[in-house]
Amino acid sequence: MRLRKTPAAIAASVAAAALAIAGCSSSGSSSAGSTSSSAAPAQLTVWRMGSSTPAQVSWMNGVVSPKGMPSYTEFSKGITSALDHVRSNSQGNVLLVSSGGPISTAVGHVLGTTPETTIELNLRIRNTSVTEFSFTPKRHMLVTYNTLPHLDHEDHASWVTYS
Repeated sequence: MRLRKTPAAIAASVAAAALAIAGCSSSGSSSAGSTSSSAAPAQLTVWRMGSSTPAQVSWMNGVVSPKGMPSYTEFSKGITSALDHVRSNSQGNVLLVSSGGPISTAVGHVLGTTPETTIELNLRIRNTSVTEFSFTPKRHMLVTYNTLPHLDHEDHASWVTYS
């Protein structure tokens, strides 16, 4: 039986739950170089072309361990545990609300991306966007990513921002 779970929140709130499970607070989450303008963060291009390793990649690869934060392995496990919990214990639609880090981590997990790609996914997430997953008893599937159906009208174009 295929259950359709909605939306970005699933990955995200799954992630918020994961943050809670991992013992991390979502307040004070950082996205270096983030902006609230309607353009994608410029640092994304720097990361693709630069020779240095972003701090997030070092954390994701276990090279650094910021004080007071779970390891990336623990962070990811919290998110995947939350996804598994929703898949195992819910029927019908489930709405989860979260921030970009957990959402991009959930999407990256489902797609099997590298840490660098997961960071790029995070930097592309638009505020109030919807990401939707579908679940079967055996796996998670990405249905939509970073959509803004509630802001589709041209009058709302200026409302589109990045975290």
